[in-house]
Amino acid sequence: MINSEQTMIDDNNLLSTTPQFKIIWLDENFMHLQSSIHKIKCVLFNASVDQRDFNESFDLIELEKHVRNLISNNNHVMVITSYSKGKGCQVLELLQRLKRSNEEQVIYSCVYSGSALRNVMLQNLCILQYGADFVSSLNNANALLELESFIAQIYQKSYYPKLMKYLSRLVFQKDNMEHLISPTSTLVRSHMVLEEEIERETLREQGKEYDCKWEHVPLRKIAHNLHLQQSACLSLTHRPLVQQPQFLVMIQTGAINPPHKMHQQGFEVAKEFVENYQTLMKAVESKPKLNRELLQKILRPIKVVGCYMSPSHDGYIKSKASKYKYSSTVRLYTATERLTMCALQTQDDPFTCEYPWESCQPKFISFSQVGNTCSTILRSAECPISMLMPKNPNTNQYQDSCSYLRVCYTCGADLILRAGLRRFDYFEDMLSLVVGRHGVNVEEVMKSINEAHNNMPVFYVEIENMQENALSSTEVRTCLENIAKNEDVKNSRMRLEKVLDLRVLEYIINDCKL
Repeated sequence: MINSEQTMIDDNNLLSTTPQFKIIWLDENFMHLQSSIHKIKCVLFNASVDQRDFNESFDLIELEKHVRNLISNNNHVMVITSYSKGKGCQVLELLQRLKRSNEEQVIYSCVYSGSALRNVMLQNLCILQYGADFVSSLNNANALLELESFIAQIYQKSYYPKLMKYLSRLVFQKDNMEHLISPTSTLVRSHMVLEEEIERETLREQGKEYDCKWEHVPLRKIAHNLHLQQSACLSLTHRPLVQQPQFLVMIQTGAINPPHKMHQQGFEVAKEFVENYQTLMKAVESKPKLNRELLQKILRPIKVVGCYMSPSHDGYIKSKASKYKYSSTVRLYTATERLTMCALQTQDDPFTCEYPWESCQPKFISFSQVGNTCSTILRSAECPISMLMPKNPNTNQYQDSCSYLRVCYTCGADLILRAGLRRFDYFEDMLSLVVGRHGVNVEEVMKSINEAHNNMPVFYVEIENMQENALSSTEVRTCLENIAKNEDVKNSRMRLEKVLDLRVLEYIINDCKL
């Protein structure tokens, strides 16, 4: 994990040297391509799409100069062109010449058409004579999905390893440190740019409306970890589906008022549990009633690609304060404040980030609905990360998110006792991990899991050395209350520094009117 508080680098002129993935897209009409372009902008870091209209004066010489200039600056270039009555072949011929004169393989060419490329002879001509890397007819129902997947594969195979090597040297001054890189770290974020985020921020600053869907369901860290996984596993793409890793996104709900290190530690031990195949299989053996379909899914190796901290709706916080008769001096942080704290705490974590969707809803919703909705959104065909999913070799389906991606609900052991045993029945095609918590009766939790949840994928995960830093949100609030009252300040702050990220603590003291 990057510690942006401790690591210092000279950032001058580095942005201009960060390798880019430049896409030049040539067509006469881009309306049918907007979904594909949107996906690229959402999940391919440092990728830009230059849309060029074939209807306007097309200058082949200018295109050649532009491509030469891009590759001279250490960039990767992909030119995607429609056939457009043979203009596409002129582009392919130019690119083939440039490829031959360039020692590094950093230029890629794709061509498609509505109907012309249904002709097999023309397809072969584009590949054999003009060196096209991808050829397709859009009359094929899966053509755009296939093109998106090809773009992602080239990006992950040739560009992303180069970017990670560059960032490893930039931040850590040595190679092979990509597993510690967080794309939200202050040291890294400016070198891992998503065009969709820039466009959204521009519209916000201009006071214009924009689609906030992918702002409320952050994809930055999930995309980064999928790129890493796929870059490493491209050689495995021809193996049967059962041997492919199953990508997992964890989500944790609750007041998170405020977030502390135990929230993050819960994700860490849960991740270690599901990624350890032997440990997971032992847990599965203790569930003889688990239905066959769920069992087959769990039997596949799991790779965690993201973790969401989802602060509950403000309405829940107020009702909880009333139910448990919080002191009037206890600070109830707003959803905006809690999301900011989550972002600060997880800034340098490669996997974990805040999840605004739940707290942005008009009213409080149940944790099972939060989990199911998260699963539905991430596994939908319109979700940009779908273009990073492998092709299913058993069905020949491209971007098969439902087969490759699952969501896992992660909670503290107190929730399974407090929320009602059958509430976990409402999860649809999800794992549930119950993480041990200091002060909770483990025997009661295990009894609940083994009896009431014996036919469900609900597993208990123990945290070692829980006592050392055990401090609940309630105890954190008590210490903060002491500081606000100027009582036992030194001891309270000392305890808080053990469990709160220092950035979170400073934010609470300085910005939340403690």
